[in-house]
Amino acid sequence: MEGYKERLQEEYKELKEHTRKLKVTISKYHLGKLEFELDCSVGLLETQLHIMEAYLTVLKERLELGGS
Repeated sequence: MEGYKERLQEEYKELKEHTRKLKVTISKYHLGKLEFELDCSVGLLETQLHIMEAYLTVLKERLELGGS
């Protein structure tokens, strides 16, 4: 069971980093400072960010409950 908890912690850590990077990308887009062309709408990225943040909340709660 410990392996499962470790995987859950690693997933949380990785998703948190991906979420941070997506926030930076969206922020730079809105500031007009993005150094590349988006391959989709910023609205789609904002939806993705919202879902990622919700999943982060779920993972955090599971970790607080002991990784179940």
